[in-house]
Amino acid sequence: MAMSSCILAMRTSFQDHLPDGNGPAEIVLIDTEREFAVEVVAETRVWNPQ
Repeated sequence: MAMSSCILAMRTSFQDHLPDGNGPAEIVLIDTEREFAVEVVAETRVWNPQ
């Protein structure tokens, strides 16, 4: 996987409320050269949506 073909993103299981500190977020790589395949590279509970 070439890093120039990847998008770094954060994925959550919700989008209808702000995080409360208990819900995890996944850090994922999206490979644009492999039909946008998603690979989870980490999980965090400390994050700030922008």
